[in-house]
Amino acid sequence: MLPRFEIVSQDFTVANYLELLDLAKKRFRFVQYADSQDSENIAIWRHDIDISPHRALALAKLENEKGVDATYFVQLTSRFYNAMEEDVIRVLRHLSKVAHIGLHFDPNCYKIETIEDFCENLSFEINVLQKLIAVPVDAFSLHNPTLVQGIALNDLAYCGLINASAPHFREAFVYCSDSNGYWRYRTLQNVLMDEATSRVHALTHPCWWQEEIMPPRKRVARCVEGRAQASLNYYDNLLAANGRKNENS
Repeated sequence: MLPRFEIVSQDFTVANYLELLDLAKKRFRFVQYADSQDSENIAIWRHDIDISPHRALALAKLENEKGVDATYFVQLTSRFYNAMEEDVIRVLRHLSKVAHIGLHFDPNCYKIETIEDFCENLSFEINVLQKLIAVPVDAFSLHNPTLVQGIALNDLAYCGLINASAPHFREAFVYCSDSNGYWRYRTLQNVLMDEATSRVHALTHPCWWQEEIMPPRKRVARCVEGRAQASLNYYDNLLAANGRKNENS
């Protein structure tokens, strides 16, 4: 039996990510969720943006240069970034020009007891996201799906939107995830090199993929501290631009 996680911190560098993209391109055709039925030698390349839209854009630019067709799922309720912040909106709109955009939806932020409740809140967030980035959105993924209680969300679509977290995309594909900064079940390199693999569903989270080798928590800290410093710089520059005193003691 395969281990639940493979802890290989050195995998999570930009240099290694580029090698994984090249490896995937040799064997697989990148497709969107809507185009993934009844085909072989295909890869769905998915990113859930839990922590850093800026890291998402950095990866998307690299993928775009290599002709990789990926989908980035934006979370409106993230604890780590505000999708309605002016700078983040600019990043997301730039992202939408080089990649597909989906919604990363957290049902636990709402009181959801029925499928009707789910669809009502899902549709609300979809509409908000579409207004923010000015492009249509046709798919969603679930944030922490194992924590969802009370309803089963196993259908391929809800409210006319593709459910990227549906069991189908784990059962009909070889599913590989880097959740929490570790490879889940198998490394992506192992999956891509396995001759028995004909359909890949790869989920990665942009915050893990950085220039340097470091443990997962330090990668999160780097994103958090970078955002905090940007906020402080904004505050300092705002006061300076308006001739205000900036007391620091």
